[in-house]
Amino acid sequence: MINKILKWFRICCMAICTGIAVVQVIYAFLWVVSNGNNMQDFYDSTIYLGNAISLKSDGWRLIGYSLFVRLFTLTEGMLGSYYVLLIYFSQVIISLLCYAQGCKTLVKLIWGKEIQLKWMLIPATYIVTIPIIWQMQFAILPDAVCVAIMVLLFSILGECLWNYKSFLWKKLLVLGGLLLLLGFMHRHYFYGGILLTAMMLLIVLLRLVKKKYRNKKVLFTILVMVGCISITSVASCVGNAIIPKSYTYATYSFAADLWKRFVYPDIYENYPHYTERIVAIIPDYVAKSCDEHYEYYMNSVGPMIENLNPEEAKSIYFELARIGFALHREEMIKGSVKEGIAYAFMPFAMEKYMYNNGNSLYGHNFTRMYDVCPNIASDYMHIGMNGFCVVSVLGVLVCIVDFGAERMRNRNRILALAYCAGNIICVTIPIMFFSIMKFDYRIGLFSVFIWGVVALTNIFGSVCSKNNLVVSEGDKSE
Repeated sequence: MINKILKWFRICCMAICTGIAVVQVIYAFLWVVSNGNNMQDFYDSTIYLGNAISLKSDGWRLIGYSLFVRLFTLTEGMLGSYYVLLIYFSQVIISLLCYAQGCKTLVKLIWGKEIQLKWMLIPATYIVTIPIIWQMQFAILPDAVCVAIMVLLFSILGECLWNYKSFLWKKLLVLGGLLLLLGFMHRHYFYGGILLTAMMLLIVLLRLVKKKYRNKKVLFTILVMVGCISITSVASCVGNAIIPKSYTYATYSFAADLWKRFVYPDIYENYPHYTERIVAIIPDYVAKSCDEHYEYYMNSVGPMIENLNPEEAKSIYFELARIGFALHREEMIKGSVKEGIAYAFMPFAMEKYMYNNGNSLYGHNFTRMYDVCPNIASDYMHIGMNGFCVVSVLGVLVCIVDFGAERMRNRNRILALAYCAGNIICVTIPIMFFSIMKFDYRIGLFSVFIWGVVALTNIFGSVCSKNNLVVSEGDKSE
């Protein structure tokens, strides 16, 4: 009797999720048709397009994505402004394939079965068309490609976790290549990738110590991971340093990152507490006006500091950040904790910020999507994000019911869920810490993927047992 109830409960959840997915995909298609070849009006998009032409970098928007855009700008002579569609559709294809691979890996971790990649394109299509992810596919921004790369890292490191006694040299080689790509595409995603790889390295080391044995394959895995972290870090630092600079922005440094995080939007409020050397460089009227938008910090005040006092620029950035944190310590700590919780629980955070903007860039991002087709964009955002919240809740309920009924209560499932949680933390924290102190759903895109894939894997997990989908069962190492 209980098994019948559980079976029908799962079927109902599947039916609800399928309905939500179909409606969402239809709206995603309608929005794309209405949006056409429009370039969403993000400030960064203009910079990337300029860098694609000049092949320069301002130190923050790296050359990797500019080169990606450059490939398509070469077709502008033939296609006119429609060349941007090639960029958009390329980002969609890259994301679909990477997301499908991520879905495939999680199914293997939880259910111990390897599914054909073509079947994983079905859940991947739902996740890619979640409004805030879909928006980035149709923007001249590196977020779509970077999140796709992070999903591949999630997949490769998950395989290493599953087969930690085997030396998966091909996957580890790809791991190094992906980290290098991130190093030339987006610094903060790169930090997330390094932290994620370091987390996996720590897990493998702990297992090695716990088992008290010497396994050459495990040792090789550890050495290659250390090499990936070291080589890609050095290569990205050296490579980005030799790229010609546009000098239109503050020079990238850890100090400037902290300045952006701990000062905006309080530079004028903090002004009475600044030392003489800061006051001498930043006039009162500049401090008063630059809190309106944080980009003014970077493209006006930053170059002003570096031009007037280049030798002490980093020191001044640190001092500004230190004073800002000292004056607003409690507020910043509480704000960071709230941000972290919001990014960790993205489906529910989006519900809050859609209907109560609060300390958020939701409106700033959404108005870019809303610009060309307001009615469709509004309906799509509300239907898609509310639907995603429902899917996430159903995924949690199915997981709880499975555990309560003592089904799938095994080491693999717990390990997979812990691995997913660790991924959200490792990827999101570096991006969040080096952004301004406002909730920005662009930062939580990887968390959205994790929630989506975990929910779908739990809800549709029983489908994995169908023979026509299964390639092989159990642990399939190279």
